[in-house]
Amino acid sequence: MSAPRPVLAIVTPWFPNPYEPVLGIFVAQQVEALRTEMDVRLIHLQLSCELPGQKFRDRLRRRARPYNSVTAVVPDITINLPFRWTARLLGENGALRLLSSRLRRALRRLGNVDAVLGWTGWPTGCAVRRAGRALGIRTAVMECSGPFESVLRTATIKENLRALFTGDGTVFTVSPLMTRHIKEALGTEFSANEIGCVTSDALFALPLERTSPGKGRILCVGGICHDKGQHLLIEAAVKLKAEGCEDFEITCAGFGPELDAFRQLAGSGGVAHLVKFPGGVSEEEKLRLYGEADFFVTPTLHDTFGAVVAEAMAAGLPVVSTPNGAAEWIVDNKTGILCAANDATALAGALRAMLMAHAGFDRAGIRERVRALFSQPAYARRVRTALAI
Repeated sequence: MSAPRPVLAIVTPWFPNPYEPVLGIFVAQQVEALRTEMDVRLIHLQLSCELPGQKFRDRLRRRARPYNSVTAVVPDITINLPFRWTARLLGENGALRLLSSRLRRALRRLGNVDAVLGWTGWPTGCAVRRAGRALGIRTAVMECSGPFESVLRTATIKENLRALFTGDGTVFTVSPLMTRHIKEALGTEFSANEIGCVTSDALFALPLERTSPGKGRILCVGGICHDKGQHLLIEAAVKLKAEGCEDFEITCAGFGPELDAFRQLAGSGGVAHLVKFPGGVSEEEKLRLYGEADFFVTPTLHDTFGAVVAEAMAAGLPVVSTPNGAAEWIVDNKTGILCAANDATALAGALRAMLMAHAGFDRAGIRERVRALFSQPAYARRVRTALAI
């Protein structure tokens, strides 16, 4: 007779914002992976700053439908608490006590729970730590938000977060870079388990062989905005063109606030034929792009992880990247090229070098590097081992 599977309760915050499907897909991928090792129960926190009332409740219902249809993850319990509005009435610590009380009640409803994991530190992680301590349940917090300094709006928040990361319980972060950011922001030391993010199984199934049409096919995937650095790709393409190098085509797949502006920038720079912005793509189309590209580039200005780096490497692509969370962790001279952030000249040099070298990379080795760290089984085993359940 096999031993019973441990039960993990995951507590996820949800703020109504334009990127809710992205958060939903992220949570769904982690839950799917963890269910290979544990039984997972999901507690969903609706933390809106709006006043409660019928209009508020109707808006939550409307927005929850596309969220759940995107993720296919339905929470076992939902807690509705307009946290910022409550904090105005009760103070931040008063609102945190109320949220912790609601969470204790939810955990009791779930029954036997071996551990509870809160996503992001404030206020979710702090409430998880308090509720778990009161019920005698192992607790953990996952921190993936960045830049972390933006969370530290008040001295009360900073004090609570310092207690969260230095107290009892497990701390997960998405990268060594994220851990360093938290330590610097809080001015404290703590131990963290750096576990990254889950990478889709579908990427590991893509063919590794490439039949190049003559041009270097370069892929960039992500939100189209200044922080992701696609404007630097355009500047780099202008520099390469001026040197007589036009044997490449960069596809920047994604949507975002700068999509139209960057299309115009590429046109005015005379490189619209070299740097293309098709807009948002489906998951099926994204897989096709990964399967056809010769290599991947991400010129992001800052990312605490940068899941697209792991995605590209799972597809067997060598990577040109600035030193974001994932890249500084897993990109070396066997898997890609790192270049300075916010430097179009350095980026152009890295692209030039990769255009000449990409065919010589060991694509199977690149894929195995990611499989060992971020495949579903590897991710779930590391989380369960750290939780000791």
